[in-house]
This record gives sequence, structure tokens and C-alpha cells, in this order.
Amino acid sequence: MRYLLGTLAGGSLLAGPVHAQDFVELAPSSAWAMNYDDDSCALQREFGEDEDRVYLELRQFGPDTSLQVVVAAKNYRTRRWNFELTFGPGFDEPLDIDALNLSLNEGYQGKLFSFEPSRSGPGSELVRNAFLTSTRFFTAEEKAILMEGFGLDPETQRSRRFWSYEDNVELLNRFRTVFERSAALENYLQSFESGVETLSFHDAFNQDFTLQTGKLRAPMEAMRTCLDELLTHWGIDAEAHKSLTREVTPENRQDVLRIMQRDYPGEMLMERRPGDLRVRMDVSAEGEPTACHLQTGFSDESFERTACQNLMRVARFLPALDAEGEPIASYHQFHVMYRVQ
Repeated sequence: MRYLLGTLAGGSLLAGPVHAQDFVELAPSSAWAMNYDDDSCALQREFGEDEDRVYLELRQFGPDTSLQVVVAAKNYRTRRWNFELTFGPGFDEPLDIDALNLSLNEGYQGKLFSFEPSRSGPGSELVRNAFLTSTRFFTAEEKAILMEGFGLDPETQRSRRFWSYEDNVELLNRFRTVFERSAALENYLQSFESGVETLSFHDAFNQDFTLQTGKLRAPMEAMRTCLDELLTHWGIDAEAHKSLTREVTPENRQDVLRIMQRDYPGEMLMERRPGDLRVRMDVSAEGEPTACHLQTGFSDESFERTACQNLMRVARFLPALDAEGEPIASYHQFHVMYRVQ
């Protein structure tokens, strides 16, 4: 991902007040391009012409539904961190997005954020809750715990406290392992990806705009093919990972989070520079971390290297289990977004 030549900005790049404008409709000016990186796969496309040119990238770091999104413009200036993203047509409710500002090469300014259709896509909550209610993989008590956690506002102290308990986190990870391989989620993703034709950005830049992406189903199928090849490149059995009964699970998540928070460089903090850290750890069938790989290129490299070194020293895991319940070699990814208020 270093080829993006991107740096994270510490605040809004906007010099003065801006008033809302009508949305500019931007048609594609290039086809979708698939980027096969060493540690990720990315769909990239440009929209608009001349002063309205906008770059869009959808990147995945493994075969889940989480997307890292970069949207950048050459002549539109970024606004505050928070903005609204609306999928169209037919998806009326906008999503509130918390993003980091980016400075890219060739004078482009943009936004970096994560979006996970299975957790925050339009209507995904109803699909998730219906699956939890009907599945036989969990007891009534476990379902009640998960429903309680799902019902909490993630921005509250109560939610953070609820998900700080290792038993709750382990239960959530088991649920995600089952749900993300379910026919219910596959049907939802097919409907969502086939229905989306536009992405509208409000308050992200000093000009609101709509990207006419076209249906996303075919591009995302190409993404999934790339991700299967990526696992093979990592030495992972891609087919076995489609039917895991347990993904790699950290045994000491709170210790890991404390280490990752402690490692944030003082100079970056003093300069109010945000950071976006993604690492992938190879984990053996015995649950031992065997390697740590940096997956992003937006933070200070020495900070990333230090984080990897400390994770190798501190992190402990339960290994992944295949369809027969046997431990197999796999991986685990950590993602932390640092933002200085």
C-alpha cells in the first residue's frame, strides 16, 4: 500500500466556512482496476473530469466483509472528520462516518475510513438479529448476552465496559465466525452489492458529490477471488477457512490493547498527528504467533515496527479450528485508528 504515498492529516484542511451545495453527479472516467498487493486486494476507480476528478479505492485485508475506503479529490478540500455516506438508489438512511483526513500524491486530499456491510450496512442489523434468533449454534443464554451487547450504543461507556469482558468478546468472535459464513449474510451481501449503484458524500468535502459506481456485485466477486489467492500466498488453506468453527482468538486482548495504546509515539501526539495501524499476525496450529506483517502505509514506519515487535512479544492466541474442530495454521489482524482530539 506504500504506492499511495499518503499521509494522515491531524485536522480539517478547510481554511474557512463552507456552505452546503447541491450534489455534483460524477460518472466513471475509468474502469474498475484490481490491485493485487502483497497483503491486501483493492478495487480502484476514478470519477469525473478535470477539476471534478475523484479517486475511490475499496481495499480488503482478508476474506471478511470489512472494507477500508479511500475517497480523494484534487480540487475539493476536505472538511471535518465526520460526514454522511448514502448508498443509492433505495437506501435512504445515511451512515454517519468517522474518518481520517489524508494528503495524497499529486495534490489529492481525501478521507480514510472503514465500512463493514455485515455490521453497518443498510438493513444489516435486522439480518444479523434474525439469524441470531433462529440459529441453533448458541444457547438461549448466549443469545441473550449477544442481543444485550448489540443493543448498546457503541459510543457509550456501558458498551465499552460490556465488550471489555473476555468472555463476551470470545462469544462475539464465535458468533461472527458462524454469521460471516452463513447463507443469511451471503443473501444480504448479494442483495446489497446488486442494489448499490451510487455513493453520495455529504460534508466530507467543500463540495458534496455522488459517485455513479454502478452495481458492486461483479467488482466485489473479483475482490473475493483476489482474497482467496491472497490467502494461498500467505500459506493459508483458503478452502478450510471457509468452514472454520473458530477463528484465531486473542487470549489477552486487553493487554494487547494497552500495549498498542502505550506505543503511540509522543512526537505524533505532540504534533496532533493521527494514525491508522493495521497488522496481520501469522498464528500456528499451536496458537503461537510466528510473524507480524504491517498492512498499511499511512502511519510512521518506526511506530508500526515497534507495534509489531511488541505484539510478537505480548500477544497470545487460541488457534483457529477447522470444520472438524482440529487446530490449523491461520492469522489474526489488529486494527487501531488513533485520532488526537
